[in-house]
Amino acid sequence: MKLSKWILPLSVGIVVLGILFIWIIPGEEQGFDTQDTQRMKEMEHHNEMLIEVNGILDEKIFLLEIQADSLKELIVNDQRVITALKTRKDEKIRVMDRYTDDELYRYFARFSTQSTAGQE
Repeated sequence: MKLSKWILPLSVGIVVLGILFIWIIPGEEQGFDTQDTQRMKEMEHHNEMLIEVNGILDEKIFLLEIQADSLKELIVNDQRVITALKTRKDEKIRVMDRYTDDELYRYFARFSTQSTAGQE
C-alpha cells in the first residue's frame, strides 16, 4: 500500500520531465537558434554595407591624396616665383640706392632721352 501511493505521483513526475526534455526545452533552444541566425544575418548585412562604405572612403582618400600632392607642387612653384620676385625687387632697390636725385626723378617721372627727342 505504501508503495502504491508513490508510484502514481512518481510516474506523473517522470512523464512531465520527459515532456520537458523532449518537447519544451528543445523548442526554446530552437527559438534561440532562429534569433541567433537572424542576428548573424543582420550582422553580415551590416558588415557588407561597411565594407562598401570603406571602399568608397578609400577611393575618396586616394583622390584627396592626389589633390594634396598637386597642391603641394603648386605651393612649391609659387614659393619659387615669390623668391624670384623678391630677388628681383631687392636687386632693383640696390640699383636705385645708387641713383642720384636727378636719376630718381627721371626714373619715377618715366622721363627718358628718347621721349624728348621728338619734341625739338
